[in-house]
Amino acid sequence: MTEAKKHNRLSALNKVLLNTISISIIGICFVFSGCTKYIDTSSASSSGSSSGSTTPVTVPVTGGGTGSTGSSGSTASGNVYIKFYGTLSDYNSISVSLNNSRVGTVSVYYPSGYVTGVDGINNIQLFYGSSTAAVLNINTPLVAGNYYSCFIYKVGYDFKVSIIVDNLTGLVNGFSGIRILDFRTQAYYPPLFLNTRVYYPGNAYELNQTGRHFLDQTSYSSYTNFTQVTAGNYNIVLYNDSTNFTIQKPATFVAAKFYSIILCTSTQDSVNASLYDIKIDIEQHN
Repeated sequence: MTEAKKHNRLSALNKVLLNTISISIIGICFVFSGCTKYIDTSSASSSGSSSGSTTPVTVPVTGGGTGSTGSSGSTASGNVYIKFYGTLSDYNSISVSLNNSRVGTVSVYYPSGYVTGVDGINNIQLFYGSSTAAVLNINTPLVAGNYYSCFIYKVGYDFKVSIIVDNLTGLVNGFSGIRILDFRTQAYYPPLFLNTRVYYPGNAYELNQTGRHFLDQTSYSSYTNFTQVTAGNYNIVLYNDSTNFTIQKPATFVAAKFYSIILCTSTQDSVNASLYDIKIDIEQHN
């Protein structure tokens, strides 16, 4: 009888223990099912086998009719849009994948269109040539309601990206928005400073900047803002007093349009030679 009582007591304890474990497991399942989670794709396969391709979107024209301030200009209206640019004049076959969908190949003068990202963490992969191994694989947060530009550049042997918000709003009627972004990868060390001027004779509106240098827009966010200038034909002049050189390029800026003036170089140039081999890539955003 004593052994039977012990057996019954152990059976009762086992039932209590099993019930406790079951309740705990159910509770844990409810906790996790109530959480929002992002899947970290930093370790995703870099084979480049995208599940599809992205579709470029059309950015609305900002500004308005006569007398409009453009204050009700373009926003992403709750979506996320991002555009990809190459800034290396000798790397013309960098292809981009966004969230496992192939965007396309980008190079100097040939960016992608704006494509749709997600509100939250986005995975960006870069591939060189026909290689299936990603030369860069990163996760980056993007916020709904914004347009972004993603610039591809190199420092030494490493590919990198710089992602900048594009505020495509607020143009006064008859004006264009312009900005200068310095991606002269060969000028990163020592920093080669550059003076820039965007003007046309007799126009009161122009853009003058001194002491520009590689990636300075990442340190001084004001350089990522668009400056308003009267729409028309302009000269873009790059100069540096210490090296006595001038690079000039004509450009036409259309009313109600936004433009990035991107300074690019070749990775094959020496530091000094890169001063005389700057490519000026003018890209319209809308």
